[in-house]
Order: sequence, then structure tokens, then C-alpha cells
Amino acid sequence: MLSNFIISKGSFVVKTNPTGSGALPAGTTSQRDSSPQSGYIRYNSTDGSFEGYDGSAWGAIGGGGASGGNGEAAIFENDVTLDENYTMTVNMNGVSAGPITIASGTTITVGATNTWVIV
Repeated sequence: MLSNFIISKGSFVVKTNPTGSGALPAGTTSQRDSSPQSGYIRYNSTDGSFEGYDGSAWGAIGGGGASGGNGEAAIFENDVTLDENYTMTVNMNGVSAGPITIASGTTITVGATNTWVIV
């Protein structure tokens, strides 16, 4: 029995059916929460990818991208202009295809345990 439990419209993830999918929130980059909290997850319709908030920045969540017939990624795509602050995950490396423009006032943080390669 549930008591003192309030559910308001739009405050939960809806299942499409008992063995189907969960309908995550979706929206553009500009529609992100203004004060996100760690653990938030959503579909970014601007980027066409899933993203999560780690307490300091929004970042990509694996899966759902282009893949070859054997399930391995065939093409990795990246933006040509970086216009949002980004901090690489500790002990992770990154690769991007250039040229890349970093917008004025944007900070990309590559920590001591990271390597970022632009090819």
C-alpha cells in the first residue's frame, strides 16, 4: 500500500508496455534543465544522442549511435564547433576529427589522466 505518495503528470518515466521501452525526456540543447543535478538523463534532439549530467557537465551516454553490421561503431561523428564548457571524464581519453573551433569563452578541460587527440 502506498501512502503519502504523490505522482504528478510528467514526473516519471512512462513504459511503452511491460517489456517495451521507457520514454525518457527529450529536447534541444537549449531546453536542458537550468539547474541540473547529478544523474539526470535525457535525449538531446539537437545532437541526436542520449546525454547525462555528472554534477558538472552534460556528457554523451553510449549506445544508440551508428554501427556496422557486426555491432561495432563504423563512423564516429563530432561537432566542428565546441560552444559549451566540457571536462573530460577522469581516466578517459578522447579523439575528434578536425578542424575544430572552440568558441570564445568556452573551456575544454583535459585533465592529467586524459589525452585528447584531434586528427
